[in-house]
Amino acid sequence: MGQGIYFSKTSYISHLYTGDYSENGEKFIFRARVLLGDYSHGYNREDEERPMKPCGTKYYDASSDLVRENFCVYNNDQCLPEYIIKYI
Repeated sequence: MGQGIYFSKTSYISHLYTGDYSENGEKFIFRARVLLGDYSHGYNREDEERPMKPCGTKYYDASSDLVRENFCVYNNDQCLPEYIIKYI
């Protein structure tokens, strides 16, 4: 889906990307509101720029994977973090 800010509908998927950065094993994920806008479905190519609309002059606001579980937005203003969740 390219370079952007990634979100998932399920916390398990987000957990897979948390990494081991804390000495005491703590992990963090955000719960956020995300404005998808007009998004392309099934766009999984990470090596390309954001997807362009069929008209060829405008870009989509976001893209999703094939099953619409994971989304990528391309503008910081589309995200509103509400909570930070800390867990072990």
